[in-house]
Parts: sequence; C-alpha cells; structure tokens
Amino acid sequence: MATPFARTHNALTRETPRLALLALAIAAALLAIWLLWFTLTSVTLYEVSTSARLEVGTVPRAVSPAQSGRMIATRLAIGRRVTAGDVLVSLDAEPQRLRLAEAERRMRDYPRRLASVDREMALLGEADSADRSSAAAATRAARARDRSRCSFASCRGYRATSRRG
Repeated sequence: MATPFARTHNALTRETPRLALLALAIAAALLAIWLLWFTLTSVTLYEVSTSARLEVGTVPRAVSPAQSGRMIATRLAIGRRVTAGDVLVSLDAEPQRLRLAEAERRMRDYPRRLASVDREMALLGEADSADRSSAAAATRAARARDRSRCSFASCRGYRATSRRG
C-alpha cells in the first residue's frame, strides 16, 4: 500500500542539501566579514549632548599679516607646529616696492623744490619791499601836492594835524 504523502516523501529523499549548505556558507562568510570590520576598523563616533565641553591640549592662535596683499607662496600644513618667527606665507611686495620708489623719487626732488620755493619767497619779499617803497613815495608825493595846492591860511589846520600823525 502506498504511504500517505508519498510524493512529499519522494521529493524530500531526492533533494540534496546543496542549496541549504550554499546559503549557510554565504551567511557564515558575511558574518565573518562583519566581525572583521567590527573589530579591525575605526569608526568616528559623533556624540550629541546639550551640555558638553571640548577641551584641546593646545589652544590655536589667530594669525594675521601686518600688511594685506596677494599671497604668492605658502608653507602652511594642517597639524604642523610652528614657532614664533616662522614664515607661513609670502605676500607679493610689488605694490610696496613701487610706493617706495615713488617716495624716494619725491625725496630726491625735495631740495630742488625747496630751492624754488626759497627763490619765490625772496622775489616776493623784494616785490613787497618795492611795493612799500613805492607806496611811501606815492604818499610823500601826494602830501607834497596837497601842500602845494593849499594856501597858507586854508591848510593851516591840515598841517598841524599831519605833523602830529
């Protein structure tokens, strides 16, 4: 007599455990890879806190140049220790060189310009003294004309006041 579930029984006896062994081997390999990764690699851990404090062994310092300008070379590297006096960046000095050359040129011109101003002041002084002497001569001439026009009786008061003043 045939057993109940004969087909199921025959299917189970014919089936080999190859597929199950393959799935088990893949699962074991994945588990081994995950365990290796878990134990050998470093993972950055970010922590969230409402009241946390970060302390650093050395305090970073702000660095700023004394002059602004275009940077032409740098010797900076992240994490590199520097000491006072180390050159960190090189700035383009061409604008400063041009300003220095212009200032030196102006300094060379100052003696000539100063001599020119001295000559101008001397000429103005001579012109001023000439103006004063001509004004004094014109005043004397005007007084002489006034005296010659006045009669003795009519200019008496004028002469008396002019001598006092």
